Amino acid sequence: MQQNNRLLRKEYLKVLFPIMFSVLGGTINALIDSVFVSWRIGENGLSAVNVSMPVYLILCTMGALVSYGAAFLSAKAAGNNDMKKASALYHSSLLLGILMGALVMALGLIFLEPVTALLSQKTDLASYVKDYCRVTLLGAIPFILSYIPLNYLQLEGKEKNISISIAVMVISDMVLDYVFLYPANMGMTGVALASLLSITLASLYGFLVLQRKDSDYRLFSAPLRLSSVRRILQYGSAQALGNLYDALKLFSINSIILKAMGQGRESAAIWAVLNTLSELSLIISTGVPRTGALMLSLYHSSRENRRMRILLKLETRTGLILSTVFALGLCALSRPLASVYSLREPMLFPLSCLGLGAIFVTLGSILDVYLNASGHIVLSNLQVALRRLVFPVLSAIALSRSGRFFWAFLVLGNLLPLIFYTILARVLSKRSRRTKRPLSPFFLMDDYLDREHKVLDFSVPANMEAVCGASEQIRDFCALHQMERKLIMRLGLAIEELLNVMLEKDPTIKDVDLRAFALEGAAGIRIRCAGSRYNPFEDEDSDDDFLLGIHMLKKMAHAVNHTYTLGMNTINIIFPFKEEQIQS
Repeated sequence: MQQNNRLLRKEYLKVLFPIMFSVLGGTINALIDSVFVSWRIGENGLSAVNVSMPVYLILCTMGALVSYGAAFLSAKAAGNNDMKKASALYHSSLLLGILMGALVMALGLIFLEPVTALLSQKTDLASYVKDYCRVTLLGAIPFILSYIPLNYLQLEGKEKNISISIAVMVISDMVLDYVFLYPANMGMTGVALASLLSITLASLYGFLVLQRKDSDYRLFSAPLRLSSVRRILQYGSAQALGNLYDALKLFSINSIILKAMGQGRESAAIWAVLNTLSELSLIISTGVPRTGALMLSLYHSSRENRRMRILLKLETRTGLILSTVFALGLCALSRPLASVYSLREPMLFPLSCLGLGAIFVTLGSILDVYLNASGHIVLSNLQVALRRLVFPVLSAIALSRSGRFFWAFLVLGNLLPLIFYTILARVLSKRSRRTKRPLSPFFLMDDYLDREHKVLDFSVPANMEAVCGASEQIRDFCALHQMERKLIMRLGLAIEELLNVMLEKDPTIKDVDLRAFALEGAAGIRIRCAGSRYNPFEDEDSDDDFLLGIHMLKKMAHAVNHTYTLGMNTINIIFPFKEEQIQS
């Protein structure tokens, strides 16, 4: 028996489209606001929304910093069977988000006049910008906290609730925009208030779902620890800094186009179109890696390298297919898009560069998220800086005098970071060979457990014939480690009994991922399967005869543990390794 990707593929694809929809939701909200503002207020209102974006981006950056950092760490804690710590990190993210939001709100309102003057450049947009920024800053706490429930709903395996939350946000924003701009005639204040209330409603829905009795992430009273804050900021830094780098890249390339290129105005118009269309590619380049991010963090914490590789291959295949379709669509629509935006210059080459670049952006995003989830924080931050700022700007400078070939910077700027990382990873891997724990050449994984046969990972279909075969394979693994006969029998009994009970309780289970391990004086098994939450060790509804084998296992085992994360039940059962430790 070997490990397959059926369980991973099913769980990944189940979450992929809700996550992509959540990325699309922000774009849809911005589009709705722009349409209503242009209809009701006009060009000045639309311009005011655009120039006020830095304030909103600051809040987005802080939201990403807090939510992604905490979610990564909670996934790691869940992978280590420490749900108490996972829940505490959720609570810490809420407290940290409230503190950061309160600080930004206070400073922003105190310096509202200077901020307005800086953003509006003292033009006739100033009053519009001030109204919009005032409401946005008043809603700093809800804006920052809005990122948290989406990540923790994914950890809870509640992908349907993610879609509902985004739908609540989009529909309420559309309704409130109309009400505040037309009947209430509130102008820019109404636009900003509609965004704030729609995001707040969506977040409240997410938080209420997380408060249900079956959730591991309910609110409780606990202090905010500095150690938790440090780690949350550390793991969330790559996601947060990416927004800052994007803003700097946009400013830099705008300057290059306007100052260095001969056809500045026409090129600037093409760049504006490309930049708008690139927002659509974020649905793929952000959605694909974000879907697998928490899974990667979970598997890394339990050192399941083979499953991490399967997941990375799945992400890469999915990302390549979707981004290639996006690229081909851009090329096919080059003439209609040029007509829609009233551009005289041919758009085929710029759009081809944008499409091909989007493929490398997706691959780079998958790599960035993997490095962050696997604890390579420095490398992750380096890659984010190189991919989202340094190489794109350097490529644009190098090609600024090349005329129409200038748009090749969209390809080079995202291809070069991948080449750089490949070389750097090989160097780091080669250096690690001098140590006891050499790292793999590209992903820099520590494969010690697999290399020394300390673990056995494989998958089986959910039927009793396969379960019996799995039991035999685990017995062979135990014999390889010269375990006592009694321990081998108990491990075989554990896998057969647990899987039998799980399959009886949930017939919808199709595939099961298994791991046998022999580590640090203990041996055990881990069972992971999708389905509804069920802990056989705490089942109070079934009769005693049905759970007789489970009760026996619980008495014989050194430790048993159940977690429900990312829509999957994970059961660990551990026995002491030595014979004298397992006497009844």
